[in-house]
Amino acid sequence: MIDPKLVERLDRATSEELYALNLIIERLLSDPRRILPTKVRLHIGQRVQYVDLPPTGQLPLARNGRVIELGVTTVPVHADHDRRNWKLPYGAILGSIDPESSSDTDTTRKEASAQSAPRPSRADFAPGQRVVFDDRYFSPKAGHITRLNTKTATVQCDDGTSWRVGYGLLRPLKDV
Repeated sequence: MIDPKLVERLDRATSEELYALNLIIERLLSDPRRILPTKVRLHIGQRVQYVDLPPTGQLPLARNGRVIELGVTTVPVHADHDRRNWKLPYGAILGSIDPESSSDTDTTRKEASAQSAPRPSRADFAPGQRVVFDDRYFSPKAGHITRLNTKTATVQCDDGTSWRVGYGLLRPLKDV
């Protein structure tokens, strides 16, 4: 995963060079164009594999955990190895380890099944049900349905705001 020669070259770099590289890397990791492809594949409660740097200074390891929520630039994950919560950049997520997503490796079959899957409708939701959706800035919002309209549901969010959201954009909130 990491080239040992690169680590050796970084070890010889000055503090100023390392700081400049750190600024560049942080800017690149927080770029929405890099975050969005990973964020759209994730959902709350999903089991994922991520990159972690052990405290002993060894090379990074792949670890497993469960997504707690979807932040703007970080994704909080409950780690299996130490049962703690960690805020990771989206770039640290290697992929899903959910059985339903890892068992099917043929991408054309995945796309075909995604196209044939029915979109959620009014019948799939009820007033009082806890749901989650992404706002226009791709930030997750959680709340409960207060009213079912013809094409949208009125959702009272936990932050006090109220939204009218199309049924296709709603996901039932799963307890972790």
